[in-house]
Amino acid sequence: MDGTRTGTMSSIRKMATLPSSFRKLVVTNFSNNFRQATEIQTSLGEVVAVGSNVKHLSVGQPVACMNMGSYSEYQVIPSKSAIPLPDLKPEYIALMASGITADLAFTECGPLKEGQKVLVTAAAGGTGQFAVQLAKLAGCHTIGTCSTDQKAAFLKNIGCDRPINYNKEDLKTVLRTEYKDGVDVIYESVGGDVFDICFNALARHGRLLVIGAISSYNFDAKPHSSSVLPRLPLSYMYSGKNEGKIYVQL
Repeated sequence: MDGTRTGTMSSIRKMATLPSSFRKLVVTNFSNNFRQATEIQTSLGEVVAVGSNVKHLSVGQPVACMNMGSYSEYQVIPSKSAIPLPDLKPEYIALMASGITADLAFTECGPLKEGQKVLVTAAAGGTGQFAVQLAKLAGCHTIGTCSTDQKAAFLKNIGCDRPINYNKEDLKTVLRTEYKDGVDVIYESVGGDVFDICFNALARHGRLLVIGAISSYNFDAKPHSSSVLPRLPLSYMYSGKNEGKIYVQL
């Protein structure tokens, strides 16, 4: 780990071995489908070397980072990119991408207010579960969609007020009958028909934060003919100051 982007390994003053728990990226096959081709991604580990100008980090210190090259066995990064951790736990890996995504979305695009109704799609997924907890911490009524009773129970356990197992309940019907005044903030990760349902369930001055579209990530996914998108003058924004717009994270 070097103190500058232009530093070289010659500036390393001390070296240690990698932790025994370290795992390299394992390529299981050649595919243009990322999930099929890779087994693990990690940006979490111990500092094994530091540059001569680095004063705030030491060898053996647990850190996390989000730099290109996270799959490599060793990684040289600017010291400012290293996030110190109290220890090494798998949970910190999820915080790096999924947790930060939820936090930035709510902070920058959908400022939450106590008492608001917040819907999170794919709520038991990587970033969805953080969105549920952040909304609950903000004093909001949280609604979360999922696919199984087990996931619904998990959502209840982390504070979700109204889990919706869409394989047992119709999402559109639930929102129409139980939330007649609409939903204030929607954290949307699914896309397709779910996007249309969510948009139509927005409350007046509601905000729809588009985080992803997992329904279309597979190459064999069917094209979605939205009844909503053709009628919308979409505004791609990163500020939460303009209520009534659709906020899209690209």
